[in-house]
Amino acid sequence: MGSNKEPFEEVEQMEQLRASKGIGNQVEHPVAEPHLNWRVIPVTVAFWLAWCAWQCTFNLLSGILTYVNADIGPDPNYTWAVIVINIGIAVIWPIAGELRSPPGKVLLQRVDLIIPLGSLSDTFGRRYFFLIGLSFSLVGSIVACTAQSIPILILGNTILGIGTAMHQMILAGISEIYPNKYRGVAIASVNFVSLPFAGLGPYVAHIIVERLTWRWIYYVAIIIDVVAFVLLAVFYHPPKPHRELSRRQLLKNIDFLGLALFALGLTVFLVGVSWAGSTYSWSSAAVLVPMICGGALLVACGIWEVYGTKNPLFPPFLFKDMRGFTNVILICFVASMPLLSSLTFWPMQIANLYTTDAVKIGLYTLPLTMSTVFGGVLTATIRWWKPTNYYLVGCACLYTVFTGLLSTLGPGDLNKALAYAFLYGSGVGLLEIAIIVIVQFSVSADHLGAVTGILSSMRGISGAVGISIYGSIISTRLAQDLPQRLAGATLPLGLPESSFPLLLQDIFSANVAGIPEIPGITPAIIRAADTARRLSWAEAFKPIYWLGASLGVVAVILSYFTHDITPKMDNQLDLDLKEHEPSHLHNVLPHHHHHNHHHHHQDGKKGEVEQQEIRVHSTV
Repeated sequence: MGSNKEPFEEVEQMEQLRASKGIGNQVEHPVAEPHLNWRVIPVTVAFWLAWCAWQCTFNLLSGILTYVNADIGPDPNYTWAVIVINIGIAVIWPIAGELRSPPGKVLLQRVDLIIPLGSLSDTFGRRYFFLIGLSFSLVGSIVACTAQSIPILILGNTILGIGTAMHQMILAGISEIYPNKYRGVAIASVNFVSLPFAGLGPYVAHIIVERLTWRWIYYVAIIIDVVAFVLLAVFYHPPKPHRELSRRQLLKNIDFLGLALFALGLTVFLVGVSWAGSTYSWSSAAVLVPMICGGALLVACGIWEVYGTKNPLFPPFLFKDMRGFTNVILICFVASMPLLSSLTFWPMQIANLYTTDAVKIGLYTLPLTMSTVFGGVLTATIRWWKPTNYYLVGCACLYTVFTGLLSTLGPGDLNKALAYAFLYGSGVGLLEIAIIVIVQFSVSADHLGAVTGILSSMRGISGAVGISIYGSIISTRLAQDLPQRLAGATLPLGLPESSFPLLLQDIFSANVAGIPEIPGITPAIIRAADTARRLSWAEAFKPIYWLGASLGVVAVILSYFTHDITPKMDNQLDLDLKEHEPSHLHNVLPHHHHHNHHHHHQDGKKGEVEQQEIRVHSTV
């Protein structure tokens, strides 16, 4: 075991030394602003389109999932059509996350052996990861748009989820083709161009349902993915990472056991959570067995990652940087759970408290979705906020306060609901994008893809867990509150007791058309039943906001204990598409690599290389 861990321990020591210096104590050398190659434009457009495609399928589908279930269902597991996309992001990213490993430096070459996140991209090149991801998205969209049942839709979205996971590399890919000081703007631009699908998505989705068919969500995604594929295939030719191992050796270095434990454990655990409170009770074996088994597999995965493998999916040395990495990952988990869950449950809350009109549901959802885009775009201003950890605290406070206020909403509070949703979404949008910028600056450039990948993986885990837990909470609370409230509102008005089960069943199944046919029903009873239904739904949503506000308090505390990244926002460019090499390593590591293998550098050149090498490692 000791010999197997030796390479990992050397890199761990290097990272601990970097962390001990602290990002705020670096001595920066002025860097001239680079001239960007023209290829940056079509590549940026391709990144924008690919990001829009996955936002289209995920956000639009989340808002109309109940309509899809009514069309090709019903199926009690219909929420898994969204959950499997999050699982795909969570599981695939640990393998696909690392975009590159820098060439040349002997110790850094061994990162290829230590960090399996980069193994597949080292094997095939990150350009092909984007193209393969788009191919998976195309196949998944084709399967989903032709689905005639919920299980087939889930299958299509499972394939789509693999492609969606690779789409997350866009956040790292677009970051490295622009200077550091514009990184916030670059990432914010990705958020901005997704406005038609992320911001206007719910309204667009309900218009599609009303006038076309939900399948057009996938038709649009297919068109966008094809255009993005062509642009990347023609214009995106980044450098191939230096590789001293064969493809077969690199594939052998991937921690497939860790991946299997992680994927199986997460999926089994989520099965138990999704069944709890709706299909089965929380205390039933059908819920407890998968939750316990899934949790045990995840614990086993953690033990294996730390002690059992030399190629961990989640490198432990990254998690030892509490301020730069671990705290940011935890903030990501806290923020992503309510955001990704609200995309599914906020339209449901609108429909059950305020209106059943499909177009109005879409309109009333816009304040939430538009504000998340608005908040993400505001992240472009992060370079002018000093220190950035205070900026993050402010974002977390905004999110926390208005998450709590959302729990006070009732059936007559439409205006307050729209205002609170906008401010809540702004806080979440600010927080979500800001942590991506901060975590990328908190590590060396050669780990840019790795940390972005783990961040996106955590986002996927959080979203999948959030949708399952929130769905179970709502179902459980509704099953507890609605029968009693409905009985108290209708039986005193003269509804026959024999008719009450029929009324309860129609309300639970949203069978509005069948209610007037119930024996003994009157207009007064229908109005009372509708009021009781709305009040029960309002009560059912409160606990999810209490949970979100509690997590928000944790996010506020963690945000304070993060790095100030202001010193890193300079003119440094990580990837020049013209030179096809990482520009910040171009004059250092290749020469050093050449020296190690051929031993014929002159002493003067060696001294220059060593000085530049010191600069590279000091500007981590």
